[in-house]
Amino acid sequence: MELSKSPIFIAIILAISVSFLSAFDGIIVRILTDELHPFLIVFYRSLFGLILIVPLFLKDRTVFISKYKYLHFVRAFLKICALTSFFFAIKFVALSDVTAISFITPILIILGSILVLNEKSNRMHVLFVFLGFLGIIIILKPGYSIIPLAIYLAFIGAILSACIQLILKKMSSKDSSSTLIVWNLLCTVPLVFVPACFFWLFLHLTYCCCYQFKD
Repeated sequence: MELSKSPIFIAIILAISVSFLSAFDGIIVRILTDELHPFLIVFYRSLFGLILIVPLFLKDRTVFISKYKYLHFVRAFLKICALTSFFFAIKFVALSDVTAISFITPILIILGSILVLNEKSNRMHVLFVFLGFLGIIIILKPGYSIIPLAIYLAFIGAILSACIQLILKKMSSKDSSSTLIVWNLLCTVPLVFVPACFFWLFLHLTYCCCYQFKD
């Protein structure tokens, strides 16, 4: 098998691509949080994904057939909580600190895959976990500086993200990647619409009041 066609090689390339895209995503979110509430960002992000992606699968109705219908809602709820926590953290603390905290996610995934999914571990896994925690401690410097409250939100987001990945790993055994994508967006948009609508109305009223006060 050619290296370029190897599933492991493709997975590595996709993982690296996700890392770069996540970096740009963090920068965009940092800019948007100056004007928009995190719930609104999560809603628009999910809505645009739904508009762009779901029509691609309309010709194949089999993508809507899933073995984990209720679990999709659980994953969507956890995703909303994780993204909102991360976005709040990005709004109030340095993006570099939030990024450092996000490195906890792969560490927790390794631990969860061993403890929950019963996957085999080796010395490299233990080394990665140790070095990961050590790097996070060095960056945050606990005991030498006051840790902002928003940092704990980043921790919550990292933990929830790890839980989502473990659930996704389990669901991928019976559902295709297309099904997981479609159902995730279909569940996320209506769930986040309610809090987003509340803050959208609040933002609208605030602008109206400021405009009238200016006049």
